[in-house]
Amino acid sequence: MKLAITTLIVAMAMASIGKADGFYCASPDGNLAVKVFDHVHRNLGTRNAARMIVSNPATESGTRTLAVFSSEQGNLWSTPHDGQYLKYVGYVDLRYKNIRKEKSILNEPISNLSTVTLNIYFNYRRSGLKDGQEVMGALDLSTRDGRHLYSELTCGRYLKTDI
Repeated sequence: MKLAITTLIVAMAMASIGKADGFYCASPDGNLAVKVFDHVHRNLGTRNAARMIVSNPATESGTRTLAVFSSEQGNLWSTPHDGQYLKYVGYVDLRYKNIRKEKSILNEPISNLSTVTLNIYFNYRRSGLKDGQEVMGALDLSTRDGRHLYSELTCGRYLKTDI
């Protein structure tokens, strides 16, 4: 009887966890990388962003991460947009330590930014995009004074089938 109950509890726990899903994006010059990962717990929505990380891979190890946005902190929001692309919006809240306000993204000081928006030209309903396959993306930085800075990105899908 104990074995049956234990098996049932494990099965229920596994049923509530989805597959890890996300994207790794990079600028053509290699100075900008954005990673976004969706929630794996079905009750949170497996197609809702959990975390978005903006970094500069061209700098020294230990100083690459520029900003981390998290739905748990309430500064990351995601939605499919017009059925054409996924939209991930990070709100720059300078109170958080994981926002490196002394750093810059696209030569703009992070302290001057209001949002960091990642658009990925992908639709869950119409795409059979497999792990590692690429799509186009774009980063849109909104400044506190209303300006926008853009960078095209190439994004590869991250799809883990075993957790």
